[in-house]
Amino acid sequence: MSLRLIAGRILCPLLLLFLVVTQLAIGGNALPTWLAVIAQRMNQDPLTYLRILIMLESAAAFSILFFTTNRKYVLSQTALILVAFVSLAECAAAVRSRELSDVVIAAIFLAIALALEFILLKPDPSRQNRITRKGSRAPLKAVGTVLIILMVGIAANASIAPRTLSEGAIAQREVPSGGGARAIEMTPTNWIGRSIRETPIAQFVPDVIDILGEDGILVLYNPRCGTCHDLFELYFSAEEVELPIVALEVPPADNALLLESEYADQVNCPSCEFMKLPGGPMWLVGVPYVIRVVDETITCVGKDGPEDCLEG
Repeated sequence: MSLRLIAGRILCPLLLLFLVVTQLAIGGNALPTWLAVIAQRMNQDPLTYLRILIMLESAAAFSILFFTTNRKYVLSQTALILVAFVSLAECAAAVRSRELSDVVIAAIFLAIALALEFILLKPDPSRQNRITRKGSRAPLKAVGTVLIILMVGIAANASIAPRTLSEGAIAQREVPSGGGARAIEMTPTNWIGRSIRETPIAQFVPDVIDILGEDGILVLYNPRCGTCHDLFELYFSAEEVELPIVALEVPPADNALLLESEYADQVNCPSCEFMKLPGGPMWLVGVPYVIRVVDETITCVGKDGPEDCLEG
């Protein structure tokens, strides 16, 4: 048995099946970043994309293992190229988020895929002497078909953990100042289409999710901000509001030098549930932001003028 045959017919499908098992075990966080971005822009559930990915990987793996065809190496090569490109993209994303462990894992998959691809590109000297017996592989084809159907069913119905926020998903860095304060940057406009559980809000103030319920409004504000006071006075000062509203205060960093402000009182919002991000870090986010959350999905983000987010 040649090295090329081992790489194309055994190692490649085993690599794909290892990815399948890993993705089922890890859940939503195993979804490649570029697919998560597509799901976000299409306003769709990332887990749906992960299930489809698992189905495709399983089908490719069992097709390579059990089906005899003169294109078996083409399928293996195509699968390895895709694994290599995805691994390279994940490696770049992990470098940007400063997740060393993710960089190492992505680099390992990239190296394996490239090594197997290199082996498959080499000519097979024993190919001319190989005789293909079509009838003898019929039982294997049946087994392969059953396994593909089984894995499709598992991927469609398995309980998969939702995609959550990792520490590296938050942009944070040491601020070059005397105190060396930790800075956490949040860009709410990039959250549209994502689950609120994937945002820093869920990590630092998880109670917000339960308060917002199926349909609610989250407002990032600072009581020393004049625009924030104007926004609450204009849109949220009524005694009764149909939707639950969470007013989430963005505090200054510890030991921050605060200038005098004419706005010393709390914003006017009788129906608001007031909460606050934890003190200590320097929160790099502009205020005010109005965020509409429907079924834990961020459907709209408004800056200063939130009219679109307040419409039913």
